[in-house]
Amino acid sequence: MNITKLRLINFRNIRNLSVDFDSKVNVIIGQNGHGKTNLLESIYFAVYGKSFRPIQSYLDLIFKGSYKSSIHIERKDGSLQDVKIYPDGGIYHKEVFFMNEKVRNIEIYSKYPVILFAPNSLDLIIDDPRGRREDLDTYLSICIKDYAVLYRRYINTLKNRNKVIKAIKENRTGMKELEFWNEKLITEGSEILDMRIKFFDKLNSFRKDIFDKVIKHPSFANNEFVIKYKSSVTANDKSEYAEILREKLLSNRYKEISAGTTLYGVHKDDYVFYLGNKDLRFIGSRGQQRVSAFILKVIQLIYLQDLNKVQPTFLVDDILSELDCTNKKILLDIIQSLNVQVVITSPEELDQKFSKEFKLIRFLN
Repeated sequence: MNITKLRLINFRNIRNLSVDFDSKVNVIIGQNGHGKTNLLESIYFAVYGKSFRPIQSYLDLIFKGSYKSSIHIERKDGSLQDVKIYPDGGIYHKEVFFMNEKVRNIEIYSKYPVILFAPNSLDLIIDDPRGRREDLDTYLSICIKDYAVLYRRYINTLKNRNKVIKAIKENRTGMKELEFWNEKLITEGSEILDMRIKFFDKLNSFRKDIFDKVIKHPSFANNEFVIKYKSSVTANDKSEYAEILREKLLSNRYKEISAGTTLYGVHKDDYVFYLGNKDLRFIGSRGQQRVSAFILKVIQLIYLQDLNKVQPTFLVDDILSELDCTNKKILLDIIQSLNVQVVITSPEELDQKFSKEFKLIRFLN
């Protein structure tokens, strides 16, 4: 559901700001360092209860010299949301209110999700698998209700299994205790794998429509863009996965004990971006990598719309930097074609075509 108004008080470097948004594309234009990204961060934080940038505590989100901060959001359906950040007993806390009732963030993002593309989204292409898994698990927790519960259960099982492995290594317990945690890891991991595989199958069915817009660029021409899920345990279905993982855990138990950790399971899986038969981590130009990461976020947006019948807001931070004119036009054309609200930041003016069709908000903080 569209955001119609955002009001910030003492958030990051923003002392006092009120912004009205259009239901389509909104472009925040301003010089670097003025707080454009902070504005997007405030929306993301209000929805998910966490920042997309590293913070040590909630104090980092408060205007320097102030002791509290607030975020107020009004949406097209008439709903009101407020977030308060304040100190209590020397520790900074946040509280989220919806229609003046205190709620958890899950009650916000299940109704009013946002999808974010930021400069660090490029890490989804070029960085190690951990960041990709984290992004995937966060996203699936938003759009599949059971996934968040199952994933938390799996992580707890993984932690307990690792404790048993360490205890065995230190001769504090026997191998028998590992069997119980093996079966829990297999059962929960099989369910997670099944949900992930179904998501990637659907994802690649959506990406064709988006990719058709991208192949206008010569560097993408005559190449198929595919995102492939890579499991640490190769299997054809959930049942076969469980059997193979069970055998791996059994045959490699001494290897895991020596390592002191669990070496197999969905927590070790990955996904890879291919253009043609080339892995974009190693072959793609920076422009191709940036466009590909953006395509993933657009597909996530469309998948969320299709699956949950909700209208997410798309937050796009500084996507136009480092891109040539052709790639800029491609991405802006895609943004314009989306049937969702978009809030995009830019340090520079857009060309005349897009300036006329987007709502421009000049940021003078």
